[in-house]
Amino acid sequence: MATKTDVLPPGISDMSLLNPELLRIYEALRKDFRACELYVNEWDGKRVNDWCGYRTRECSIGAVNSAHKKGLALDLHTGTPFAKIEVRKTRNAGLWEYLKEHGHEYGIKRIEDLASTPTWCHIDLVEKEKWNHQEAVYVFKL
Repeated sequence: MATKTDVLPPGISDMSLLNPELLRIYEALRKDFRACELYVNEWDGKRVNDWCGYRTRECSIGAVNSAHKKGLALDLHTGTPFAKIEVRKTRNAGLWEYLKEHGHEYGIKRIEDLASTPTWCHIDLVEKEKWNHQEAVYVFKL
């Protein structure tokens, strides 16, 4: 089960800030990618990723109307973040390709283009108009 440390910033404990469907998707992916050690945040200094789950309005990372600030997005990371950049990119590319092909089966609506996020996979529940999310996820670029 996702903990507040996994998906929320320090000082915030209200898991209801995140869409429950997003948490369900995260848990399903963690189960399916157990060997890859899928994670979102690490605020304890052991990993280098933070602000990858829920972002407060005061957070300067991302757009003002970011899906993260609405509790609709997560940035997923695989394995050890202190691995060399090429190793992280290779692992992430595998996850990204899987999500591009099968993300809609989990309920993911959109993923960010791999070229924009080479070491993490942004997933969200934002609906793209006139897009059949039942058949495929929408890939977007910033």
